[in-house]
Amino acid sequence: MNMTLTLADLSAILAFIALCISVGTAVWGIFTRGHKQHAKDIAALKETGLKTNHRVEKLEMAIKSLPDKGTLHRLELSITEMKGDMKAMSAGLAPLKTLAENLTTMLVENAKGNKQ
Repeated sequence: MNMTLTLADLSAILAFIALCISVGTAVWGIFTRGHKQHAKDIAALKETGLKTNHRVEKLEMAIKSLPDKGTLHRLELSITEMKGDMKAMSAGLAPLKTLAENLTTMLVENAKGNKQ
C-alpha cells in the first residue's frame, strides 16, 4: 500500500488539529474562568468557618459553666428554706417592733412634757 498525502489531505488534518485546539482552549477557559473569584470565595468561607467555630467554642464553654439539673434543684430547695427562715425571723421580730414603737411614743411624749 502506498501512502501518500496530498495537499488536500494535509490541509484537512491541520484543520482538524486546529479545531481540536480551539475546542480544547474554549473548554479550558470555561472551567478556569472564575478561578480567582472562586479562590477568594473559598478563602472568605474559610474565614467565616473559623469565626463560627470560635463562637461555637465560646458557647460550649458558657454552657459547660451553667449549673446542671441537680444543682438547680438544690438551689431551689435552699431558696425555699431561706424564705421559711425569713418568715420565722419576721414573726420573731414583731414583738421587738411593737416594743420599739411604744418606746418611741413614750420618748416623744416625755420630750413634749419636758418642753412645757
